[in-house]
Amino acid sequence: MTSSRPRSTPLLQAYRVLSAVVFVLGFPYLLYRRSKHPDEMRERWGQEPSSAVSGVPATSATSPPAPGVSSATLSPSRTSSARPVPTGAVWIHAASLGEVEAVRAWMEDRPLRDGVSWFVTVTSTSARRRAPERLGPEVAVRFAPLDQDGPVRRFLARHEPRALILVETELWPITLDLCRRAGVPVYIASGRISPKGWSTMAWARSLYREVASAVRAAAVQGNADEERFAALGIAPTCVCGNVKYRVPGSSERDDTVARSEEETRFRGLPIWVIGSLRKGEELLLRVAREVGEQGGYVVIAPRHLRERSAWVEACRKAGVEPVLRSETPEEVLTDADAFQELFAPPRHDGPRVLLVDVHGELRSWYARAAAASVGGTWMRIGGHNLFEPLSVGVPVSFGPYIENVRDVADAALIHGGGFQTSDPAALREWVQRCLDRASRQKTERSALHTARVLAGAGERTRACLSAAEAAEVEGGIFRP
Repeated sequence: MTSSRPRSTPLLQAYRVLSAVVFVLGFPYLLYRRSKHPDEMRERWGQEPSSAVSGVPATSATSPPAPGVSSATLSPSRTSSARPVPTGAVWIHAASLGEVEAVRAWMEDRPLRDGVSWFVTVTSTSARRRAPERLGPEVAVRFAPLDQDGPVRRFLARHEPRALILVETELWPITLDLCRRAGVPVYIASGRISPKGWSTMAWARSLYREVASAVRAAAVQGNADEERFAALGIAPTCVCGNVKYRVPGSSERDDTVARSEEETRFRGLPIWVIGSLRKGEELLLRVAREVGEQGGYVVIAPRHLRERSAWVEACRKAGVEPVLRSETPEEVLTDADAFQELFAPPRHDGPRVLLVDVHGELRSWYARAAAASVGGTWMRIGGHNLFEPLSVGVPVSFGPYIENVRDVADAALIHGGGFQTSDPAALREWVQRCLDRASRQKTERSALHTARVLAGAGERTRACLSAAEAAEVEGGIFRP
């Protein structure tokens, strides 16, 4: 598939000129980066990396990714970073690691027809490094081409994608224009334009309207997103939610979720987990002291592990004694008795809290908890992942700043899985209610129901995009 030479409108041509000027100004840096990271820059210029391997079968919807398989356990020739991109496949673009996780979750719902192959491009270096591990060895991963005529044309000519699916908000005018001219239909999944992003994009809405016809349909996260995409000229749109929300191992017919045997052993304990805690949210530590004094077990997981020393000091100032997870035996993760022994306080030091200063354990601690609070919501940050505790049946509390997680926060408040407050006394009372054995089954049921409502987004997105596709072509890439 090759694209003809673009015949741009004056507005698009002006954007191309401006983009080319920026490219020229940044060219010395690109050359320097190419000397340090040659494969990265080859990919960004629409070429294949030198590490690409030939003769490896392409992935398809009939051979799903293997989440959790580390590329470190595979030989270099078997990692997806070196896997060749299948010609004529569906191109899925996920800018950062968050969008990669959304793709991973959505593909487990099998939105594409059997036999339809696909590959993924990313923008950030962290996503390029981690995506092969997260998506599995059968999925080819590349950097997306720079939004310039040359790189995008080379990319389209080499790979001849059957369609492009953009996850969230990657609307690059030249890429959209060249896809339109090459006959590559574009779809948007989990579309989202944040208030901050809209303040930047709104001034260029005329430019986006010039290329909006490249987009066949957009499945967006919320009503505000639908209005913003429509203002850019993108239609039809439908509100479907976020495809990354899934509840693994649960059934609509029961109230259970997937937990390990070790996690299940902790379920009767009065554990409150404070996850993704940020500097400036020390008020939660004072509540932790009060909960600890009343017999609760408090687990604190700061957002940034590099701030460990600061959190140790903050805990002591708040009247609690931190026990570092990195200095505790592994038995605290598997033995409920060993876990409880951590909280026997030394004389005069006040209640203990477990300070999680290691990577990768937060979800597991949520699965052990009776209540959770998520940071970034008591500061003007906009919030962190509220869905993670809900997905394991744990009610979640949060503060007033929820701009980044409003969809989950609203659902949690509507369906009883969440509690919002800026008052420490009200937070303490809510935590105590959740830790009470008599109310635990009810709160878990409400949390899990909230998660299931949100988790239907993957199927709704497939249905939306499939309907839009069916209106134009017979067959297609999406399951009917």
